[in-house]
Amino acid sequence: MAVVVFTLACCTDAIDGRVARTQGTVSSFGGKLDHLADAFFVSIGLLSASFHGLVPWLLAPFIAIAFTQYLWDSRGQVDRKLRPSFLGRWNGIGYYILLGFAIGQQATEIFLPYLAHVTYWAGWVLVASTIISMAQRFGQKLRSS
Repeated sequence: MAVVVFTLACCTDAIDGRVARTQGTVSSFGGKLDHLADAFFVSIGLLSASFHGLVPWLLAPFIAIAFTQYLWDSRGQVDRKLRPSFLGRWNGIGYYILLGFAIGQQATEIFLPYLAHVTYWAGWVLVASTIISMAQRFGQKLRSS
């Protein structure tokens, strides 16, 4: 079931922006809703994976905190668009990849034993890069004030 839900989430996430642009229905609210759905999905998925010891438990709360900071930092924008960061974008991709590895690992149970360690430590790398991304965003906010 997790494989099906994950596959559907990835597919819909890949096409929703294209559909909105094609239909001419792109909006700031839609962008925020898309990012909220992504943050919620990966946070819940990675939280579940942490209960199985597949990823560090700190990752899911940091994703939620980073997303909240992302919204907060973007609130003062004149056009109300979200202000992306380079590292934050790659972290978002990394969250999906890590969740996919964790689900794949549980779904197949035929991965090599070392893959569990790779997945777990990749989670710690994402915890660190999420903290760095948040610090960069905070520093940019201080410099622009």
